[in-house]
Amino acid sequence: MALLLSLVFGGLSYRLVETPSRRWLNKLHPIKSSAVIGMAVVLIATAGWYVKKEEGASGRLSSELEQVFDGQNNLNRRFGECGYSRDEPTLDCLYGGPKLGAIVLGDSHAQSVVRSVEKSLGDSDLHVLDWTLSSCVSILGVQSTEPSGDKCGNYVKTTFEAQKQLPADVPLIIVNRVSRYVWGLESKESAERDEPDYFITHPYEERSETYLEEMSAGITQTACAFARYRPVYMLRPTPELSQSVPKSMGWSMVKGNSDYRVSITREHYAERHRLAIAAQDKAARECGVNLLDPLPYLCDDQHCYGDKDGQPIYFDSDHLSERGGELLIPLFSTVFSAQDPASTP
Repeated sequence: MALLLSLVFGGLSYRLVETPSRRWLNKLHPIKSSAVIGMAVVLIATAGWYVKKEEGASGRLSSELEQVFDGQNNLNRRFGECGYSRDEPTLDCLYGGPKLGAIVLGDSHAQSVVRSVEKSLGDSDLHVLDWTLSSCVSILGVQSTEPSGDKCGNYVKTTFEAQKQLPADVPLIIVNRVSRYVWGLESKESAERDEPDYFITHPYEERSETYLEEMSAGITQTACAFARYRPVYMLRPTPELSQSVPKSMGWSMVKGNSDYRVSITREHYAERHRLAIAAQDKAARECGVNLLDPLPYLCDDQHCYGDKDGQPIYFDSDHLSERGGELLIPLFSTVFSAQDPASTP
């Protein structure tokens, strides 16, 4: 239908706009004709520049819709500065005051909640040390099939050695999108058709039991290695949604769909993250790692949702936005309070 309409409107444009305009311009002096065309180009370019600058024509959407779509931009403004570049990892990126209060280790999922950890410190003099690196799981010795395949493992090793020089009472919070590194971006069944792109000892052609055991052991052993030097907390996996939450919600609302929420079932969550959960449980049993469960803050008894009170809490399909991260402040606050952390060993 769209292709058919494009032909119809193209024909009308040719007959009613283009041909008459061409005839009129041909009657003008070449200089005048060029001036008219130049003014038209400048006018259209200026309008386009303004729309781009304002990120859309003002008033084209309701304020409610604009707020939903703007959820794509509701992220840590230092995302590109701290922890994102795989070529220039840094160990001196911090949030907060002059004194060290906590360390956050992990990948971009950790970067998504590091500001929430900062806000949960309870003391403006304290800061969070951001030891995050995008697309790098926190496993000592981990490698990938990419050209710079040892970068992640080297980074984790560097952080492990560096933390030995820091006060032993400062807690370490580990946050990773573990299931992405183990299973890939798709479901377990789909991922098994592809070769794993992360490994520890050697590349694997399939996700065999040996491979899964090796990755699971790496998660547990790394957390326990850090736990020999300081209190260690591991955040349970953040629920991964199947599509960009702000975009999906926004376009559903534009189309008038009343069921605009993006969600997954708790059963899907449990299956997707079963290896990560089991590895974390083992770390809790074997070396006293504390587990932080975000599900009570992001899910009900049946589903995990991508929004709260009609506003996206993810800026894409799997990274919590600043709004979403703030929901976890009470959870992270337990790390720095006298009461026991919200754990599920």
